[in-house]
Amino acid sequence: MRVREILSTVEQQVQDRLTRKIPVDHFVLLDWLSHEINAISGMGEFDFLLRRLDPMILTSLGQREYALPEDFPENFARGGDDIDSDFMCRLNTGSAESFLTYKEPAQFFSRTIEDEASGKPADYTILTRDDGARILYLGPPPDSNSDANYTINGLYQPTSWTLNDEDQVPPIPGNAAILRYALLRRIEPHNGMWAQEYERQRGALLLRAARSRISQMVPHLGRARDDHELMSE
Repeated sequence: MRVREILSTVEQQVQDRLTRKIPVDHFVLLDWLSHEINAISGMGEFDFLLRRLDPMILTSLGQREYALPEDFPENFARGGDDIDSDFMCRLNTGSAESFLTYKEPAQFFSRTIEDEASGKPADYTILTRDDGARILYLGPPPDSNSDANYTINGLYQPTSWTLNDEDQVPPIPGNAAILRYALLRRIEPHNGMWAQEYERQRGALLLRAARSRISQMVPHLGRARDDHELMSE
């Protein structure tokens, strides 16, 4: 369902039957819709909100620092719910791909950075500058890869969403009912039905996200079980 359709449905539900007037300006609703998507994003990490680095980072010989997008959060998304699961930050050599290991800034910079020889990057950290920009640091600094320049790719959940085009499709799965009810409860805060429906849709959304995470973890759990059985034989 496109933004235009969501707003039209909401406006039809709240307009005065006699005057046909709508209690909230159309562009205010559009702004509220962006806020509601950001509120959903704040509930947790959702697969449907993940975005790929675009463009990918192309490394340069000896260069350690690379700017990340303006909407980049504190780190890349994790590959699973487990706190030990890899962050979705990958290094591509042109012939193979591997995860980069995240290190806390204090650990990353505890080595002698100035004397570190260049090589194939194995780990990274992220710092935030005074102006709010997030910077990716690679260790060791990239060498001259024989296949091609290294590229860094990954998935992250943007810190903010802004809807400027009413032909956009909001990044919410299904028919975006949760967004409709979110707007309706804003317009008519004393109508308990809107709040009740919003909470019902919110619960369904969180359940769907949890099931998606579990389905992704099943192959890993299966491999772990097989390894355990082999060790016990």
